[in-house]
Amino acid sequence: MGSQTYQCFCIIMLYLCIMASINLHYAKGEMYTVGDIYGWNDFFDFNNWSDGKEFHVGDVLVFNYESSLHNVLQVDYKAYDGCITDSYIQRFNNGNDSVVLKEGRAWFICGVENHCQNGQKLNITVAS
Repeated sequence: MGSQTYQCFCIIMLYLCIMASINLHYAKGEMYTVGDIYGWNDFFDFNNWSDGKEFHVGDVLVFNYESSLHNVLQVDYKAYDGCITDSYIQRFNNGNDSVVLKEGRAWFICGVENHCQNGQKLNITVAS
């Protein structure tokens, strides 16, 4: 009887270890510094930066910028397309902001005057 209990215990522990490693794999997202060494600014082509990158749920975008010069607004498509800065989902302004990605499309713009119109905007697709 003791041998069967031990075998059952070992099987359960093996199962739990496998499940934990699977969950750990999916919980760990990649970190992407937007603009790489250039950061979030008004002279960089962010959509070119995102080309070829595959973003997944749980990945993190890091926006580095001078907080006295820029901010980050997470917006919907209409605000992204028209550079509408008074309608946003979320606003970031500390200069080192992290955004955990959710499935679907995500749009970001700078809310400082004319920065979005000058190209300081990013749109990505996040896969599950």
